[in-house]
Amino acid sequence: MLAEHPAVRDAFVTVHEPVPGDRRLVGYWTPAAGAGARPEELAAHCAVRLPDYMVPSAFVALEALPLNANGKVDRGVLPVPGRGALRSGTAHVPPRTPTEKALGAIWSEVLGVEEIGVHDRFFDLGGHSLLMIKVLAAARAAGLAVSVYRMYQHDTLIDLAAAVDEDTAAGARAGGSQSADAESATSGAAAETQASAGTAPASSAEAGGSPAEAAGSAVGAVSAGGARASGAAGSSGEAVAPAAVAAGSSGEAVVFTAAAAAPGVPTPAPGVDAAAPTVAVSAELLAALLEQAAGGDPGRAGSGVVAEAAALLGAARREAPGVRGEDRDPLAEGLTAAMAERHVPGVALAVIRDGAVAELRGHGTLEAGGSDPVTERTLFQVGSISKHLTAFAVLRLVHEGLIDLDADIDGYLTSWHLADDPAAPGTVTVRTLLGHRAGLARHRSVGFRPGEQLPTLLDLLEGRPPVTTPRVRRELPPGEVFRKSSTHYWVLQQVLEDVTGEPFETLMRRLVLDPLGLADTSFDQEHPRTAGLPVALGHDAHGTPLSGGWRERAHLAAAGLWTTAGDAARFVLAVRDALLGAPGALVPQALARELLAGETGTFYGLGTIVDDTGDDLEFGHGGEPSGYWNMAISRMHGGTGFVALTNADSGKAVVKYLTAELGRRDATFGSGRLAADWRREDPAGALPAVLAPVVTDEERA
Repeated sequence: MLAEHPAVRDAFVTVHEPVPGDRRLVGYWTPAAGAGARPEELAAHCAVRLPDYMVPSAFVALEALPLNANGKVDRGVLPVPGRGALRSGTAHVPPRTPTEKALGAIWSEVLGVEEIGVHDRFFDLGGHSLLMIKVLAAARAAGLAVSVYRMYQHDTLIDLAAAVDEDTAAGARAGGSQSADAESATSGAAAETQASAGTAPASSAEAGGSPAEAAGSAVGAVSAGGARASGAAGSSGEAVAPAAVAAGSSGEAVVFTAAAAAPGVPTPAPGVDAAAPTVAVSAELLAALLEQAAGGDPGRAGSGVVAEAAALLGAARREAPGVRGEDRDPLAEGLTAAMAERHVPGVALAVIRDGAVAELRGHGTLEAGGSDPVTERTLFQVGSISKHLTAFAVLRLVHEGLIDLDADIDGYLTSWHLADDPAAPGTVTVRTLLGHRAGLARHRSVGFRPGEQLPTLLDLLEGRPPVTTPRVRRELPPGEVFRKSSTHYWVLQQVLEDVTGEPFETLMRRLVLDPLGLADTSFDQEHPRTAGLPVALGHDAHGTPLSGGWRERAHLAAAGLWTTAGDAARFVLAVRDALLGAPGALVPQALARELLAGETGTFYGLGTIVDDTGDDLEFGHGGEPSGYWNMAISRMHGGTGFVALTNADSGKAVVKYLTAELGRRDATFGSGRLAADWRREDPAGALPAVLAPVVTDEERA
C-alpha cells in the first residue's frame, strides 16, 4: 500500500520494538524522482485501505533501501525512527511548565520517543489504548491527576498538562483533594472514569521533588513488562473482583480494574499490593479500549494480552453488583474514545431499531477546539450518499413514465452529448449510469472553497475552466465492468435536468425531500449558510479544519447533499418501506427492488450498496467528501441500522466502532461478506470493487 503512493519509489515495512513488548510498524521508503511526502501524508494514504493497527507509526525516508548479499532488505542496518519520521505533523516545541515536563518524560519513556513536544498528540506518536494505561499509572504514581477521560479529551501534551494543572488547582480550592475521582466528577458522569494512586504521593511536593523527577521514578516502575489477567474465587467462595495487572521492572504492579460498579477504589487482584498505583475505567470503556487495541481484528482479540483482558472484562461485567443501565452511557463512552483517538471532532448518530428511528444524538463539537456542540439537527456534507437519493428520485420518474431505465441516454440529453468512441462501443443507459457500469473515464471529484468561483455542471462535463479535468468520455464498453466513478452521476444529473427542465436541487426537493418531510436537507450549496442550522466543519485526518470549512460542488447528484442524521435515517426507512411494499411508499415495490439489482459479487445495485450474503439483506450507502466520513445502512427485514455522520476524513474508525457496537446488540447485523471485508480490509488487495478506493485518471498520471 505504501509503495502505491505517487511520491514513493520503493517501500519496506517492518516491526520496530522501542521497548520490550511494544511492537510497532515502521515504513521505510525511498522517494520518487523530484517527489517528497510528509509522514502524516503517507499515513493518511495508507489509512484509506488499511485498518488502524496496520498503518505504520513512523515513516523513515532513505536514499536507498539497504540490501544484503542475497538482495533482500537488511533489517539490521535500518535506522531507528527519529522524531522527524513520526506522523505527528507538528514542529517541535519543548515542554516548559513543570507539568508539561513531567508528562513529557512519561510519554517519552512509554512511547520510546526521545523528544516530546508540547503540540504532540499521544496517538500520533504511536500511542494506543494499552500504552495509555501505562501513562495513567505512571502519572498517578508521580502525583499527577490524569484520567482516561482527560487523555481522550485533551490529546496534545500542552492541553493535557493545562487540564491537569486546572484540576489540581480546583482540587486545592475544594480542600486539597487531588484524586482522579474528583476530576472525573467534575468532568461529568458520562465519562465514568476514575483513577487512584494508592499510597503514591498526592503531589510532587509531598514526594520531595519536582513533577518531572517524580515522573521519572514513576515511569521506571511501570514501563517494563507485559500484562496478565487474573481473577479467582476467594477462600469463602466469593468471587474476587478481577483486575488486569502490568508488572513493573521493580516488581511493583499496576492494576487497572474493569469497574462496572459505582465510583470507588478498585479491588486489587490476588497477590497484588493494595498500595500499588491503580487505574480504574468503566467496563464498557475498557471494552472499547480493547477493541481498538485489537485493531478491529477478531483474530488479534482471540489471543495474548488483549484476550486475557477481554476475559477479565467479561468476568467484571458478570460480577459487578448494582449497576443500572440508566446510570451510564456505554455507547457514548466508546464513541468518545474512538473520536479522540482518530481526531474526529463531531459525530451525529441516528440508530434504527424495528424499522423506526430509536435514537438521535450528537457527540463532540462542530469544529476542533470549539465549544459549539453537534446536535440532532447539525448539518453534515454527506458526499456519495447523494447517489442513493438520486437513484430513488430516478425511480419516481420511471414510475411517472418520463424515463426508461434501459433507453439510450442520448435520446434524453439536449444540453450536452456523450461522444462515441470506437474503442468503447455500446449504449449508455440510465441503468448503467446508476450502477457504475457505463464505462466512463474516472475524473477527480472537484470541490471548491466557499467564495471561490463554482463551475456549472456543463463546465464539468466539457472540462472547461475553472475545471481542470478533461471532458467526460467513454473509456470501456458500457455494461461490461462495474467501476465506481462519480462521472456517471455527472452525466445522469444532466439527463435528469434535460428531461424535466428543472434544476437538480428543485427536482430533488419535489421528488424526494418534500414528500418525505426532510426539511433540514438540501442539495443547494448555499444551504449551510441559509438554513439557520448548526454546521459541522470538515477536518482532515489529523483534526485540522478545512480552509473555508467545506467544499462546494456542481455535481450535486454525485456528492452535493447536506443533511442531518435524523433526515438521513428517515430516508433510509422510506427506501425500506418501498422495498417491503409498505402502504404509502413513494415507489412501488417492484420498481423499488431495482435498487437491489446488480451483478453478483459487486455488492452494488442502482445507487445502493447491497449485501445479501448474510442472514438478512443489508442496504445503504457511504459518503466521503473532503473533511467528512459518513455511513447510512439498514437491514431490510430486521429493520436494524444506523446513520453516522462525522466531520473528519478519519471518521471511518468511528463508523467501524458503531458497526461493531450495533453488531453486539444485534448479532445478525453486519453478518454478510461485505461487512466482514470492510472491517478486515484485506491488505493484499482482495477487496470487493465497491470498497476499493477510486484511482482517477489524474492520479494515475
